[in-house]
Amino acid sequence: MNDDFRLKLIKIRGEKIAHRDELLAMKMQGVSAKGGAEIIDLDDTIARLS
Repeated sequence: MNDDFRLKLIKIRGEKIAHRDELLAMKMQGVSAKGGAEIIDLDDTIARLS
């Protein structure tokens, strides 16, 4: 695998992780605005918010 291709893959992965973190933050804000406990499942990663 050449270096340019590897760097592109690393960049794409970093963007995907950043996007997932943004989605989780938005969902957490929605839960806190509702004022209740909720379970968030994002890409098979479960966060329990209370």
